[in-house]
Amino acid sequence: MRLNSKKRGKGKKGISPLIGYVLLVVFAVVISSIVFQWLRTYVPAQAMECPDGVSLFLNNATFDSDTKELSLTMTNNGRFSIDGYYINIKNDSEQDLAVIGIWNYLDESKSSPAMKIAGSVSFNPQDINLFKPQDQATHIFNIPEGEPYSVSIIPIRRQEHRERERLVSCGSARVEQTVGEGGEEEPPEECGDETCDSGECNSCPQDCIHTDCCPDGTCNNEETCGETNDEPKCNSDCGECPIVQIGYFGFESGAQGWSDTGSDSDRSNERSKVQDNGIEGGLWSFHLQDDTTSSITAQNFDFTGYESVTISWWGYYSSFWWGLGSNECVELKINNIKVDSWGGSECGNHVTEDIWLEQSATVTSSEYTFDDSVEIRFEGEMGSDWDDFYVDGINITGIPD
Repeated sequence: MRLNSKKRGKGKKGISPLIGYVLLVVFAVVISSIVFQWLRTYVPAQAMECPDGVSLFLNNATFDSDTKELSLTMTNNGRFSIDGYYINIKNDSEQDLAVIGIWNYLDESKSSPAMKIAGSVSFNPQDINLFKPQDQATHIFNIPEGEPYSVSIIPIRRQEHRERERLVSCGSARVEQTVGEGGEEEPPEECGDETCDSGECNSCPQDCIHTDCCPDGTCNNEETCGETNDEPKCNSDCGECPIVQIGYFGFESGAQGWSDTGSDSDRSNERSKVQDNGIEGGLWSFHLQDDTTSSITAQNFDFTGYESVTISWWGYYSSFWWGLGSNECVELKINNIKVDSWGGSECGNHVTEDIWLEQSATVTSSEYTFDDSVEIRFEGEMGSDWDDFYVDGINITGIPD
């Protein structure tokens, strides 16, 4: 009996280490899970990318072997402003990639406004994304030794991600050019089924080329298309008038010039319809609520020379009062003059709630004064903070006179 008792006691002691191992494994798994979830907050769900349409054109790159100065002239020929660029060179044609960084050789005293910063060249570190479309700059680099064969430039932008400003490399917009050669030629215009070459397009006059009078640069060989490139004409010979994009705003990279006037007006990540390039998705839109002096967002535009302008956008209406006699609205105003309104039954347009709606309004120069400072305003006329309006993908286009 004693022997059996000892055996039973010995068996109980053998179970205790096993339970300890199990608890240790469970504890390790739980801690690993917690650490993994914490680390995920520091890793973006997807790599940040620049919007489509970022482009930096290298007009020319020249090197003076006597002064050892590399001179670069560049133009922002894209649709978005940029903050600066990464720059590398290669010294001979046998090298596969340009890997010699020369950002620290920038001569700030001889260059257009620029500064060396964090392995890159910034057009102005005091103001983000300062280099706007059509801006041009010339930068000088003092090369201490060797002679550069080619230059590689990658534009960079500052963009907001999770309420933090981050520097994003626009790798898809990289441009490389052999030193001493001009920039790449722009692709030829098209004229009918033929290719324009040396300013000629079959019998189509040269005036048709590079003029806004013909949509997409096309024309009929038997027709004339205006008298000069400086004064494009819209007439029966040239077909329909061109549509010019004045601005597009998806709010992914910031408020993009739209006023944030107070507590009832803000850029919001509550919902989004499109990205900055118009593709569906994104994280941000602009938000209005209530009916106060701050329930507005506005921006001024240059409408000089336009016959008509169309403002289109995606609108989302939530928690409006939809009953009979409801006058909770969102108004579109031009120079503080109401164009139209959307919302409850008493507004100009009664809309459906809690879905994204594609909306638009067209104004003409005969109705409103078109000059270089025309204010477009969205204004909330709602009952309380519970009434929310979100706007995204504001697209402003015009037809010239």
